[in-house]
Amino acid sequence: MAATTVRDGIRQALNLGLAAGQLVLPPLLFARGFDAGTAVVPTVADPNTVTPAGYAFAVWGVIYIGSAAHAVVQALPSQRRSGLFRAIGWWTAAGYLLCCLWLVVARIGPVWATVPVILAMLVTLGHALVVVRRWPEALSRTQRLCVAVPLGIYVGWLSAATFVNAADVLPAFGFDRFGLSAEQYGLASIIAAAAVALVFTVRTRGFLPYVATVVWALIAIVVANGGLPPTGPISLAATVASALIITVSIVLGRGPRPRSSARAD
Repeated sequence: MAATTVRDGIRQALNLGLAAGQLVLPPLLFARGFDAGTAVVPTVADPNTVTPAGYAFAVWGVIYIGSAAHAVVQALPSQRRSGLFRAIGWWTAAGYLLCCLWLVVARIGPVWATVPVILAMLVTLGHALVVVRRWPEALSRTQRLCVAVPLGIYVGWLSAATFVNAADVLPAFGFDRFGLSAEQYGLASIIAAAAVALVFTVRTRGFLPYVATVVWALIAIVVANGGLPPTGPISLAATVASALIITVSIVLGRGPRPRSSARAD
């Protein structure tokens, strides 16, 4: 019993400390902006065609604040033995640790390491989100607002950002995009991101914060490639992917609903 209590305390402390690290590291490492003084990366002849419009990256602020809210809630003494936090706590701690690592390697290098790191973030936090959405007991309002919603936004962004990051970084280190042109590889990246998003949309039962964030990222790619109505292959692919994800989420929303997903605190 004592060992379990200690383990719970360590889990709570790790989530709290690493969520704080996500808030503290960006202004420390990128005080002059994300591109100012970052690790040296070889130049690439062809630009990344799936980079979202700059405004879309503001979602990181929402993500970090939401993660902090989750970390505070799970750290409460009353939540130490929570079955939900025991089920997801080590996964979220791993995801927050990986985010801190991503920030460090993006700033100091090796920059290519951001690719496997952000993929691992998607896997760990994505697993936590699926567990939360399929938890057999009703979530409290606090758990829904401070755990489910922040995780949905986080994983929604990662579902697109993982492929954007790879398309941005890997060609600079000798990756030839499987012999595809920059535009063709961009299309493949959108298809892959859409496939991942559809899996998570189904697994999370069309969870609105997740779906909305994925669409936010995809529409930002459309904006960066000329805006609406879509005028090129990249814009068209991102628009179709958004429409497909929204359609699937609506269909799932019309299906049989699980029993009440919220209870009073």
